[in-house]
Amino acid sequence: MTKSALQFSGGKDSLALVYHMQGLLPMLDVVMVDTGDMPHHAYRNAELAQSIAPNFIILRSPPRTTTPTSEDWPLCCATHICEPMANFIADAGYRQVF
Repeated sequence: MTKSALQFSGGKDSLALVYHMQGLLPMLDVVMVDTGDMPHHAYRNAELAQSIAPNFIILRSPPRTTTPTSEDWPLCCATHICEPMANFIADAGYRQVF
């Protein structure tokens, strides 16, 4: 079987996808990057997703040393969300990512 992962952001769309994919959840890992300062609703959504996804993985992003500005927020997101997720997906050998 192909090793599969569902990337979970903590948003309502990610939560809806977890609900719609309940039948497939035993066959895939749900992966989320916790930056340590996500909105409260994202943590609530993650708790809900964890309660129905048997394979829920939380990655911790590296701590930020500065507050992002309007000019550098894309780099901040790349460093603290995209890179940890991409590295984990590659290192763990996932072949299919939702």
